[in-house]
Amino acid sequence: MQGVICDSSVSVCFNANGAALSETERVFGRRALRNLERNLVNNPIVDVTFSDGRYCNFNMRGCWTNSQRTSFDPRLNPWVFGTNATGGNQGGQGTVIGGSGSNWGQGSGINPGQQPGNSFRPAYTRTRQNGTCAWTNGGVSIYNGTCRYEIVQNNVNGSKTLAFTFDRLPVTNQLRTIRFTAQANNPWNIQLPNGSTAAVVSKVNADQYRTDIQLGWSNVFNLGFRSTTQATTAQLNQALQPVDAYGQVVQGGESEGLGQALGGLLQQLFGGK
Repeated sequence: MQGVICDSSVSVCFNANGAALSETERVFGRRALRNLERNLVNNPIVDVTFSDGRYCNFNMRGCWTNSQRTSFDPRLNPWVFGTNATGGNQGGQGTVIGGSGSNWGQGSGINPGQQPGNSFRPAYTRTRQNGTCAWTNGGVSIYNGTCRYEIVQNNVNGSKTLAFTFDRLPVTNQLRTIRFTAQANNPWNIQLPNGSTAAVVSKVNADQYRTDIQLGWSNVFNLGFRSTTQATTAQLNQALQPVDAYGQVVQGGESEGLGQALGGLLQQLFGGK
């Protein structure tokens, strides 16, 4: 059982993974659960500042005495996350209900005084690149012009989404953006008009200067991409906000960096050669 903290000022319970739905319902009732579920639809919980000022970040798997993280909280962190002998985090034990000015329990982590590690594993990695696209269906040209793609990879379960956007098509055109999905290193799948999916063959040639991508399905669908800019990558939290190496949200150009080992990265993402 993971350690649980319930903040009575907002009627929400939290565990090592973020919001604890079942504990919220058990402690605060069905109405609190429904309110929490509605809020989670648009606002996934990445971190929380409790009513007494203490702060936990579920991506960084750590708790501090304030949101500026100036002082590690030696009681709250092991209560929520616990620590095992190898330094990895596991759930603490028990439930504590607090509010303004509450004193959190000591928890039962094996190493209750150990500070959270500074290694941050982002929930998602995003790769973007601009270029030109040539798209044909059955030999008939559908689009030829400027375009861009975006890949978002889930670093937890290995799933990926790929979206090509064709800039010259109006926003109201349903063909302006086409999407693909994949799991780990399996082929990309495109959704067909009848609702079924089909695996596409992908090939990529990439270096630090240029990227060429080909996606095709049978003799029907063919999409070629040639880059005009270098690819960039960004780390994203659970709310799909760009974050730095410590899990803190960043803005503007600081959120994107040139892709490192770009050729290998894109070949891994597209499964091509």
